[in-house]
Amino acid sequence: MSTRKLVALTLGLVAAAAVSAQAQAPKVRVGWNYNMGNAPAPFAAERGLFRKQNIDADVKHFASGPALTQALAAKQVDIAYVGFTPAYQWLERDIPTVAIAQSSFGLGSIVVRKDSGINSLADLRGKTVASSRKGSGNDTLLRGFLLRELGKLEPDRDVQIVGMGEETKGAALLEKKVDAALTVEPFTTELLATDQVKVLVNSVDAAPRHPWYLVVARVDWLKEHRDLAVRFVRAHVEAVKLLNAGEGNDVVARMFKLAPGRNVSPVDIVKSARERVGFDYELTEREMEFFDRQIGWARSLGVSKGTHKVSEMFDVSVLRDAMSVK
Repeated sequence: MSTRKLVALTLGLVAAAAVSAQAQAPKVRVGWNYNMGNAPAPFAAERGLFRKQNIDADVKHFASGPALTQALAAKQVDIAYVGFTPAYQWLERDIPTVAIAQSSFGLGSIVVRKDSGINSLADLRGKTVASSRKGSGNDTLLRGFLLRELGKLEPDRDVQIVGMGEETKGAALLEKKVDAALTVEPFTTELLATDQVKVLVNSVDAAPRHPWYLVVARVDWLKEHRDLAVRFVRAHVEAVKLLNAGEGNDVVARMFKLAPGRNVSPVDIVKSARERVGFDYELTEREMEFFDRQIGWARSLGVSKGTHKVSEMFDVSVLRDAMSVK
């Protein structure tokens, strides 16, 4: 056999092996809530980090927590990128899930129009604030932490709160249908780029590096696919490290279809948004302490009535094993 034919045959066998390996890669169905804090999931998919771990990841975004909850309960999703509050509510509703890594820290900001005359939380008394769905994690943070704890304002008594989708808050604020809005990234920075609004208070300034989004797995799936979960978390960790190294701003801008502002490009919007939202994967006592505070806010607002401990919804061993595997 000639050298040329031998090389061609070898290359063909290598290509066939690669195709075969990809075909045999186990599928993981991933759902992520449509917020910048969950960007590691679609970023890892686009950069091929899941394929690198021999995982065929089917990554889909969900516009709301309830939609993702329904998919998880129906076992249409194996792993979800979601906030702590809905994950804790799954525990209360007997939807067996467990958090295996952190995704991000920081959530959002209360923003107001520059011409509103509102310069402090106290100035929100008697005003109308746009929030997310009542009982959601975002709404609980607004009511329990930003308004009640920091602003000494009683939700629904001192401040009128209206729930609406993230995509409508900015327009409602600019059109003066509401006086303020709790917005999340990258939509906060996109709104700031209009040069018509300002940040009144930001959650990560009020509680530095507070954890928010988590990587959560169905318990039944995890029991059967623990090795797969470990490899998944390894891909997630790599995604977080790359994002923290400054990569992927163009990918994130494209994911959220950001529009340019005044002399501000979509990529610049993402860079600025990173000042208020960061990515992480660690699960330490510091995170657990903040989650305990979240449960306290939820209970005081009547959102949560359960008695489950924070520790019941975490399995840090998956992350530990992912970090130890070379």
